[in-house]
Amino acid sequence: IPQDDGIPQDAVSYAVRPMRPPLTVMLSPTEMLDMSEALQGLAVARLVFNTTRDEDGIISNLLAEALKLRKAAGADAKVAETPNSLGMLNQKQGLLEEAEREYLEALSLRRQLRDDGPQAAVKAQALAQSHTSLANLYVHMGECASDEELEIRYDTKALHQFELARTAYVKGFHSTHPKVAWAVSGIASMQKKRGLLDEALGDWEEAIRLLTGKGFTAELEKATAAAEELRRELQLDASSASSSSRC
Repeated sequence: IPQDDGIPQDAVSYAVRPMRPPLTVMLSPTEMLDMSEALQGLAVARLVFNTTRDEDGIISNLLAEALKLRKAAGADAKVAETPNSLGMLNQKQGLLEEAEREYLEALSLRRQLRDDGPQAAVKAQALAQSHTSLANLYVHMGECASDEELEIRYDTKALHQFELARTAYVKGFHSTHPKVAWAVSGIASMQKKRGLLDEALGDWEEAIRLLTGKGFTAELEKATAAAEELRRELQLDASSASSSSRC
């Protein structure tokens, strides 16, 4: 973070300080990008680790300042990160429709990024994040739905976004990268909810293969437990069917 021209070391203090001179006037494009990274990072850290809503105003100010700087610096590849983070903030606040708008804005911006040469992987990784954010939001909206028809509609949208995320993670990394398992796990959860237990088990087993030996202990334990639960359910279903056939 630049230290001259009256900019304090604490980027939070600067972002929330009233009547300050515009950073877009004070900084070069490179400095604007560096400052935007600091502001975005501070906002995301508070967004992830603050379990109350008492810092929402600070987070919003940090993200707004980061977005302004990134636009001024012409950092097209970075601009979409900010509405995606605003979507996370809105989702945590329970403002689900606002969160959807922000996530869709981020997705739209990322679709416009270059995808030639090495930029193709960068774009795919960014798209994967947007699809994952939307998928998790639709899962949440399905859980909050007022009727079964609406819940099914959101669950269908969530499954579609998880499938798009899986494709994008493979393109952005490779087919055995552990991040692919994040999307596969989401697909498995949706398949189970739809009653497709065999398909769900296959997806959980794929997630286990992708996560094994990669250091993602919590995710691996979750996938293993989910697969074991499904195997028990399938065995019970098979036993029940066998008993019925003997009668």
